[in-house]
Amino acid sequence: MLLSPKNTRYASIALLVFVSVLLLLNVFTPLRINTDVARYLNIMEYLQGKLGADSFAATDFYPHGYPRLLSLLSACGMLNVKVLVVINMLSVLLAAYLFTQLFPVRNKHLFIALVLLSFVNIKHITLPVADELFTFVLLLATLLAKKGFDRNYAWFLPALLLALLSMYLRTAGIEFFGGLLFYLVYLFVARYKSHKYFRLIASVTTLGVLAGLVMVIVVLQYKSSYLQQLMPEGPYARHYISKRLGYHFRELGEVLVNLPSSQLAGRLHSNLVNYFFIMVGALVLLRMVSVAAAGKLFKRVPVWVVLCYVAMVLLWPFYDTRFMIPLIPFVLYVVFPQLREGGDARYVHKGVMVLFVLTGFLSMAYSDALSLSKNRFLKSYGNEPKLTRAYQLHFDKQNVGQQSAAHDDRDSLRMLYLLDTYDH
Repeated sequence: MLLSPKNTRYASIALLVFVSVLLLLNVFTPLRINTDVARYLNIMEYLQGKLGADSFAATDFYPHGYPRLLSLLSACGMLNVKVLVVINMLSVLLAAYLFTQLFPVRNKHLFIALVLLSFVNIKHITLPVADELFTFVLLLATLLAKKGFDRNYAWFLPALLLALLSMYLRTAGIEFFGGLLFYLVYLFVARYKSHKYFRLIASVTTLGVLAGLVMVIVVLQYKSSYLQQLMPEGPYARHYISKRLGYHFRELGEVLVNLPSSQLAGRLHSNLVNYFFIMVGALVLLRMVSVAAAGKLFKRVPVWVVLCYVAMVLLWPFYDTRFMIPLIPFVLYVVFPQLREGGDARYVHKGVMVLFVLTGFLSMAYSDALSLSKNRFLKSYGNEPKLTRAYQLHFDKQNVGQQSAAHDDRDSLRMLYLLDTYDH
């Protein structure tokens, strides 16, 4: 029996509240450290003068926006896991809501609940990294830019300021300006293609776009590591284009299947699983382009920002599902017609959504178990013996109220220091 529109709305709200409560349990997690988290904390300590100019943090190419936020929280006595998890969770909620203002989403409560149920978001909400906050700021800048095009040019000023802030959080924020440039070209072609001076205007516009791209390259020169990593030649030549596409198709596949491919491949003892995820990811990308074209989304500035981000990510020579965080709302929007105005969902779409929800709750249960049980955390978090040993020593210290025991390994000592200092 189908639910009435009223009951569907109530059921969606109930799902959103239930998912939010389960996700909020992660405020009780120990500080979850990985390489990126350690880098952000080290940069923060460098900015605070606790690490010297000879440290890796002094030359780390990560932008300083998020470490500055961590430093501010530290100065206010609020740098703790609970605050960081809440900031990330609010960022995801607000980013999902902003997306519903950028695109015509039919069932907003269901859509936001699905975004929260993404295993990628569930994982990264518990990590003090910039990606969730970056996604919120980027979408807010995009919404204000849309208002600028639709209503009043005055909206462009706060939009550009927020775009610069997004770059200060993650350099990938520069794709916002690429999206604006290509959208302006689209508007120009649509408006002036029959104008008698079209060729002259087109030439001037092309030069303007090229000048903008040159400015982007100039900016990236100061982030030489980023520029080198984007190039298919040089020190990252081993990450040839086909390999980069394989990485990111696999990530897109993981977003839809809502499971990490490495876990599934490990349990099935087959590398064929990775090829399955790559195939799914390629289909997702085709779906993104086809829906954008068929639904006339190209008439909206947000889709150009999204596609510019996709193009940048596809060139990135490393695999990491956190690169997909800004794309999760759009992937769900294009894959599930029941979320779009006028969309017609078939049984296959409903079945995939049910599987997405079930795997989301599976990831949620796993994350909550890690957050609420130190024993489970020690058994399951991370796959490095040194990291597990650092957590064991840290938890022992918490139990007896003493400083953690000394450790011979330098990296483990640093991890232990970060845990002792910031896990509270």
